Amino acid sequence: MGERLAASPAARGVRHVLLADELTDVRDLHDVWWTVLNNVDPERDVRELNGVLVWDGTRKLREEGFTRDWPQKIVMDPSVVARVSARWHLYGLPGDPEGDTRTTEVVAGTPETVGSGS
Repeated sequence: MGERLAASPAARGVRHVLLADELTDVRDLHDVWWTVLNNVDPERDVRELNGVLVWDGTRKLREEGFTRDWPQKIVMDPSVVARVSARWHLYGLPGDPEGDTRTTEVVAGTPETVGSGS
């Protein structure tokens, strides 16, 4: 799949192609990067094809020569998510735990939140 995407005319100007499984919400970049970075072995799963880095962040299968069972994706219990969200302000962390798209930059030792979420 990655080879076909990297060779496609639609990939002109694209520098990275990230492959993820059906359990990944491709509209949520945090979920995409979490999945890819947790499922990738750089020596085995990242290749340069036609000037494009292709990252295979999919679960590995026995049919592909992977000898151990791949763990299930961690899903938080909704009650835990609700409790953390309700207490987020107490933890001293920036942003909103449920979908804040802002990033935090450290300026002179003080975190400042920047981006579209303010």
